[in-house]
Amino acid sequence: MRSLGRLLLLLAPVLLACRATPEWEPIGGFELVPSAAEWRELPAGELHEWLNAARARLAPVRDYTATLETRERIGDDLHPRRVLRVQVREKPFAAALETLEPAGEAGQRVWYDESRGFELLAETPGFLGRLVGRVSLDPEGDLAMKNRRHPITDTGLKRLLAQVDEQFAPTLSRSTRLRAAERDFGGRSLRVVDALVPREQDTSLVHRLGFETDTGLLTYYGLAELLPDGLALVEEYAYRDLVLDPGLAPEAFAPPK
Repeated sequence: MRSLGRLLLLLAPVLLACRATPEWEPIGGFELVPSAAEWRELPAGELHEWLNAARARLAPVRDYTATLETRERIGDDLHPRRVLRVQVREKPFAAALETLEPAGEAGQRVWYDESRGFELLAETPGFLGRLVGRVSLDPEGDLAMKNRRHPITDTGLKRLLAQVDEQFAPTLSRSTRLRAAERDFGGRSLRVVDALVPREQDTSLVHRLGFETDTGLLTYYGLAELLPDGLALVEEYAYRDLVLDPGLAPEAFAPPK
């Protein structure tokens, strides 16, 4: 019974996942796409300066809290938008996440602290949570990764920069088209960068980066395929309501006793 309950704890929310024609849906219903007149061509050197500035600004930050919004496509499944309350400590890495949306996942909580071991702890509210209790999982195991593109260890602004370095930076070439504009998102002004990276067979990748205008931090990253029928979302992640260096206690990254 406990094994079945453990499985249901992690798999039941994904029953809400919708199978859909791939599409581009902005996070939180907020359109990050400026009008054509607002775009300007962006030299690659200027983008590199923005990325370096984001790394430099983030380097001394010890911890932070934020609201994280995600949207992911796995295969042809475009999953519901997730909204999470997150707390992150960069060194040693630790993260605590509480799901706010979608409704079927609301109240789920996950904790990870590499200084205490390399498994995450998870629990869910309600009858099912009381039935199975708190569970310990491999962050990269099948259950923890079900219908997710990234493990909890990929949470945070440093990992977002690393993701850009891994997926986008190697594709930069003379054939890459870069453009930039400014947009408001979550009450903050963002410098939005679109990079169109050609691929074979008449398809391209569109990387979208968002840098906070005042802090220079990279707080948004999106990836989509440009297909003959239009943009097909792959993934996008946005951090808003950032509070830097609140001085989180170690207890923030462990479940209450």
